[in-house]
Amino acid sequence: MKTKLLLSAFILCLAHASAFALVDANLYGGYTIGGKYNSNSIKHKDDFRYGGSVHLNTTFLLILQLGLGGYYQMSSATYGSSGIKNFTADKTDAGIDAYAALGIPFFPISPYVRGGAAAWNKIKYDGYSKTGNFEKYHVGGGLLFTVLPIPLFKLQLFGEYINVFGKEGGKNSTEHQINLGIRGDLF
Repeated sequence: MKTKLLLSAFILCLAHASAFALVDANLYGGYTIGGKYNSNSIKHKDDFRYGGSVHLNTTFLLILQLGLGGYYQMSSATYGSSGIKNFTADKTDAGIDAYAALGIPFFPISPYVRGGAAAWNKIKYDGYSKTGNFEKYHVGGGLLFTVLPIPLFKLQLFGEYINVFGKEGGKNSTEHQINLGIRGDLF
């Protein structure tokens, strides 16, 4: 009886370690470590962002998880350069997000790549406000660290680097972001 119970527990743990979530939800905060606005003439000086994302997932070859979903993020960015007075812009993005993560059974760290497009974005500063559709794109990667693997739910911490490029308020924009967050997977 004990042998069957131990064998069943082992198989359950093995299945959980190699299974992937049907749905995941993420909350994150981050900082822009560099970037430019308006054809390289204005530089990012300060930018803290926060947001979240949700994905529907599928598994390919038992170790590759693919997710497609959406994201929403907000930030308040300070821009400036020599000869231009610093200004703060409130920015909001919402869009499509996709990722691919490599999960190795019984290993708590999973590398991933991520990309997407802002289906809607808005920038507002000093009486100026402009929205855009599919003008901003992002691509990057990071590491997921599993901290709580329990049946039907997995809690992970993550760190990522994201490169954002395109137009914002009709002007060229690039950003280099570092984000830290928490992710919950529901099996």
